[in-house]
Amino acid sequence: MRREVTIATAWGLGLTLLLALLIVVGSRNLAHFDAALVAYTFAVLFATFGLTYRYAMWLQRPPTAVYWRRGWHRPAGGPLPEPCLELHPRLAETLGVADGDWVTAESRRGTCTLRASVVTTIRPDSR
Repeated sequence: MRREVTIATAWGLGLTLLLALLIVVGSRNLAHFDAALVAYTFAVLFATFGLTYRYAMWLQRPPTAVYWRRGWHRPAGGPLPEPCLELHPRLAETLGVADGDWVTAESRRGTCTLRASVVTTIRPDSR
């Protein structure tokens, strides 16, 4: 099994078991549990597993994981990163741009001057 699937399954099972435990505790060891709610309870437990599994898988996708980690910088008290224009080393060499240089990015919506950041985490054909 892939690592992502294992992690998502563990989260799904963990939260589902926690919810089941809370149901048992909340109904005083099922002494105050209405039998008519059995189907509803299993549906809620199944939905809890499904939603947790899906959300855990989504959080592990590379773009989502980066967005999630960066989103916690500010609430955790860390400074926001300085905006930059990320360039692959090949493109930076072609354009004659070094890491830290000021560059101007132009689009049909306008222009923006940012520091260049030469990174290998993006595709070489990114523009």
